[in-house]
Amino acid sequence: MKHIKITSVLLSITMCASMVMTPVSVIADESEATSETQTEVTEKEEPETKETQAPKETEKQETEAPEEKEPVETEADETDKEDEKPADSKSEEAAEEKIPDESAKSKAKNTAAQKLPDCNLTWYIDESSRTLIIGGSGDMNNNGMSNPWHKKENQFDKVVIKTGVTSISKEAFEECKNITSVSIPNSVTSIGKRAFFHCIALKSVTIPGSVKTIGESAFQYCDSITKLTISNGVKIIGDGAFCYCDKIASVSIPGSVTYIGNSAFLNCTSLTDLKISYGAQEIYEAAFYGCEKLTVVTIPSSVTDLDYGIFSDCTNLSQINIAEELYKNNPWAWNGCSATPKFLLDNPMTVKGKTAKVKYKKVRKKKRTVSVSKYLKFTKKGQGSLIFSKVSGSKKITVAKNGVVTVKKKTKRKTYKIKVKVMATGNDSYRDSGWKTVTFKIKVK
Repeated sequence: MKHIKITSVLLSITMCASMVMTPVSVIADESEATSETQTEVTEKEEPETKETQAPKETEKQETEAPEEKEPVETEADETDKEDEKPADSKSEEAAEEKIPDESAKSKAKNTAAQKLPDCNLTWYIDESSRTLIIGGSGDMNNNGMSNPWHKKENQFDKVVIKTGVTSISKEAFEECKNITSVSIPNSVTSIGKRAFFHCIALKSVTIPGSVKTIGESAFQYCDSITKLTISNGVKIIGDGAFCYCDKIASVSIPGSVTYIGNSAFLNCTSLTDLKISYGAQEIYEAAFYGCEKLTVVTIPSSVTDLDYGIFSDCTNLSQINIAEELYKNNPWAWNGCSATPKFLLDNPMTVKGKTAKVKYKKVRKKKRTVSVSKYLKFTKKGQGSLIFSKVSGSKKITVAKNGVVTVKKKTKRKTYKIKVKVMATGNDSYRDSGWKTVTFKIKVK
């Protein structure tokens, strides 16, 4: 019985052991299967990794299977392109961050004004408009052709000089052959010798009345200028200032000009219309020599000195409107010119003074103006415009060139005597009337 019990116990133990071991072997089998699967997957993926990292194996495979060569290259190319795109976009973004915006770059350059040596002026080139801009205050230096913009003359074709600049130095823009226009402000009082010499692209020039002197050869050989304006206020036109400017068709010399230099307009071969206004005084040798298209010239009688050959070789000059005594007293001026003189007629003018009234309660608060008709009476007004010059009288009362009288603010109650000179300047047919002196009264009450 004991033997039977022992046998039964052993059998039970054996069965339990087999039950316990079965799941373990199953799990082990599954783990091994999973491990084998993972190994197979890894082994399948390894050739692709090796293909990208080891070109020799790729070449070997391509040699063994030439029919698959083209597809493999295409897939690799596409994969490479896809992989490169993000890197390229990142590098492009980085590059965009590093490279400044062109407009900002240009703006930075445009505002980087540099100091001009030996003066209180600055300059810079606005690249967007190709404009040289000069600002600051005071006179331009006298460095002439050594001015820094000469080295950059191909970068600009316009010149703008800002208010505050009081002079343009000698040779300032000489040989700047790209300049087409120049803006000169009313603060400039002088233009130096050869300032724009041989600026062959310059087309239009306006000289403001603030300029008193146009220097020697200032615009010589500027042979593209078609429009020239010389404003009233200019006093001196230097020797050769506009000589060989052979496209200028019309010139009006204002009455403020007292001196027209030697050869000032020599060989301006397109000049057809010339008028020298009353006030001009001296015209020097060969000033208009070789102006072959001139047909009619008007010289008012204020001119006191005509030098030798001022109209020589003006072969088409047919008429000179001039005062008889001026023509006869200066025969050398017409050397080589067969023009017929047209003597200007006398220009009678009679005038007397009156009394003009100004209310004190008004002049106490602000200045008052009085027109010519209020204080002068003309019996014969004369031909041409009237010009005035104060001779004497209170400083509280001024007389403008056009005859307008100004009574300053807070002028006291009183009757003031003012003496003036007045003249009718004449025209193409009439000479000037000559100065007439007259006294009038301003009554402040």
